[in-house]
Amino acid sequence: MTLTGLGRLRPHVVVWTVLALLVNAMPLLTPILNEGDSVLYAALSQHMVVSGNWNDLILDGRDWLDKPHFPFWLGALSFQALGVSVFAYMLPGFLFHLLGAYYTYRIARLFDDRDTALVALLVYASAYHLMYTTTALKAEAFLTGSIMAACYHWLRFDTHHRMKHVLLGAVFSAMAVMTKGVFTLITIGSGLVCMWAYQSRWRELFRLKWWLAGLLTAVCVTPELLALYRQFDAHPEKTVFNQTGVSGIRFFLWDSQFGRFFNTGPITNQAGNKLFFVAVFLWAFLPWVAAFGAACWHAVRGWSERHVAWRSRWVYLAGSFAVSFVMFSLTSFQLDYYTVIVYPFAALMCAPWLVSAFLKHPVGLRDGCKPLSAFSPSCWPCGWHGKLAMYELEWF
Repeated sequence: MTLTGLGRLRPHVVVWTVLALLVNAMPLLTPILNEGDSVLYAALSQHMVVSGNWNDLILDGRDWLDKPHFPFWLGALSFQALGVSVFAYMLPGFLFHLLGAYYTYRIARLFDDRDTALVALLVYASAYHLMYTTTALKAEAFLTGSIMAACYHWLRFDTHHRMKHVLLGAVFSAMAVMTKGVFTLITIGSGLVCMWAYQSRWRELFRLKWWLAGLLTAVCVTPELLALYRQFDAHPEKTVFNQTGVSGIRFFLWDSQFGRFFNTGPITNQAGNKLFFVAVFLWAFLPWVAAFGAACWHAVRGWSERHVAWRSRWVYLAGSFAVSFVMFSLTSFQLDYYTVIVYPFAALMCAPWLVSAFLKHPVGLRDGCKPLSAFSPSCWPCGWHGKLAMYELEWF
């Protein structure tokens, strides 16, 4: 495949990508926050700026223990620099969405040519739920950008022992951990482990460079641990979850993640369904669900004909996607946006098939994309989420 693969379609791909990113930027100009989580997170960040206490998470005058500090520190920094406004609050999340787009493109360039990387970028920018979590500014916007950046630098560190990759990999991994918790390291590392297993490179698990990388990541997480210790562990008299003696560090390292997974923590949910995220994916990855299915079928059917390097790349992407997807599906605590963090890997899996499909059927694919260019940008911000979520709930 050459750089001329997309031909005249390439400018259209660029335009569609820019349009999708502009749709994502629209909430920067709105006067109000109309999403529950966004209002809550903005209040936590605002309290930091108003009170001057950047260590404690306080909501309505009470200690708040649920999410790590990193998104709230970014929100507070933006408020401090730009003033308290919707624009200031939404800007960091949008920038992390762009960060995820950039590193999705960079990972695609590690594996394929420029045209394939452009298509992967388009899929990332236009997948419905990736757009929604950015416009609604959930923690997943920060998480997706951090994870894709970490994955890129760890992939580079796997083959190039350059200091900048281990440093940036550790920093971005720590950002992901300080956004959602230690489980994010599973998403970051699962692809590499699966690729090593396929290549029979089990020794990588015991190499000193990876243990040092893990140690550096732990060092970068230290600000979160210190903040939790100062707010909770150093004050066992505080009442949290209707009890005293609550350890913020234990909650961060165990209860908020594995406690929810096993339903043994202070926050539980018994209503999970093993097929919940399968149903979610069918609408959350629109308009690329069919392309994802076709790409997977094409990869499996032609597996024996592919060269080893291609199969290793596919194992990496499939492992990064499937391990976390299955992990979330096995839990009882399920929310539709949890699996958004693996959708960039689905975009990377789709892109080569989409380019090859265009090479085989350029006229049909180009004509099929015309309705998409008119239909998708107009419908994404128009409230599909509520309707599709209703159908999803009825399905179960």
